[in-house]
Amino acid sequence: MLPKDLECQLTAMLNTVAFRRYADGMTREITYRDAIRFWDLSEIAQGDEVDQTIDKVPVLLVRVEQLLIGETVKLSDGQSVSRADLQSLAAVHRFLVEQFSRNLRLQRECRRF
Repeated sequence: MLPKDLECQLTAMLNTVAFRRYADGMTREITYRDAIRFWDLSEIAQGDEVDQTIDKVPVLLVRVEQLLIGETVKLSDGQSVSRADLQSLAAVHRFLVEQFSRNLRLQRECRRF
């Protein structure tokens, strides 16, 4: 079982529109608003706060991966999350960072996107 904070963060990312659209091959339909929800990034975040929030995703995925028993980890609701699910979340994260690099730069600089 995962610690509650990790489970909440992991479940939140798995349930985002960005993750579902990416998994369904609908990457062109992913908006910046979908991306910030995936990262749990405040729309008013700026400067280092943007990077600190985004940088939490790979750290979270590594922490969860370390808790895998075999290829999966069980959540409190009985659902299993696999190493492949974690790899998919990492792929989504990388895609979003690349896709929305301009938006992220503008948000860091405190301009409206």
